[in-house]
Amino acid sequence: FVVDDRVPKGAEVGCFTQQFNRIRCCREEEPIGRLQRFHFDITSPAAWQPLYEHVEKHGRFDFAICSHVLEDVLDPRVVADALPRIAKAGIVRVPTKYHEFERGRENMSDLGVSPYRGSIHHRYVYTIRDGEMLAVPKLPFMEVDPVYDILGEMSRRDNADLNFLWEGSLPFQILN
Repeated sequence: FVVDDRVPKGAEVGCFTQQFNRIRCCREEEPIGRLQRFHFDITSPAAWQPLYEHVEKHGRFDFAICSHVLEDVLDPRVVADALPRIAKAGIVRVPTKYHEFERGRENMSDLGVSPYRGSIHHRYVYTIRDGEMLAVPKLPFMEVDPVYDILGEMSRRDNADLNFLWEGSLPFQILN
């Protein structure tokens, strides 16, 4: 951790909650030094520069967690390329293809349960092939093609997340 003068010493930083408290997350009662926060648009390659400079000065992080982000961004390649530059290893978590093709996944308040597949704001569906994480654009025809009903019917609570552990590099490809 590095000093951030905007955070008073001993202050509770907003990333901690009752469930994920400082002791549980940091394995110590107080982190070493004060926390450094980076706020930027993760979809902009240039916006990562301050974090790259930090890593160049202090070394890569041991482990990075990217949970439920890649399915939402316009170009997940930017994030996938950046992660190995800032960390030695990590995990990427996204909804499974089963979750993304299941109908009625979201409650649309006034309209009731959604007739659409998965989460309608997600841009990509992910899978793993030969040790590589693959991103498939969530295209409109997937809503109407009945072949995807089979995958949606396979969705269960125990297969909601796809977890991809990586070390050294993050094998990643967008299929078009």
